[in-house]
Amino acid sequence: MGILEKISAASSSPDPNTGLEQLVKELAMQGFTRQEIYEMFYTIRLSLMYSQNWLALEERNNNHHPIDSIIDRLGGFCNPRYVLLPHQSFTNNNARKDYDRTIQFQDRPKAKRKNWLLTLSLHTVAP
Repeated sequence: MGILEKISAASSSPDPNTGLEQLVKELAMQGFTRQEIYEMFYTIRLSLMYSQNWLALEERNNNHHPIDSIIDRLGGFCNPRYVLLPHQSFTNNNARKDYDRTIQFQDRPKAKRKNWLLTLSLHTVAP
């Protein structure tokens, strides 16, 4: 059984959160890093998030898909005691890019920041 089938089976189980958590631990024992497991789950999320099965499972779980919970827990976007595989390092490249943009923006002179905000507000208003 491939990883996609294992994730689908765990997601469809009566307790999907526990099933997916066990799957993450199994993948880690097979040698996958926290980063690789995160990327697997995130790729699956992006490819399936608008499918009927995904939406039905999301509806069954109070509009929150179990894979989203696992992604949050792998990425550290939760209470620290719920982080999966906390002993392994994790780099969220998208968060790093956002942080770098924020730092660059803060380093600009105030006059330029005001102009930039004015330009942004002009472009976001619909005609």
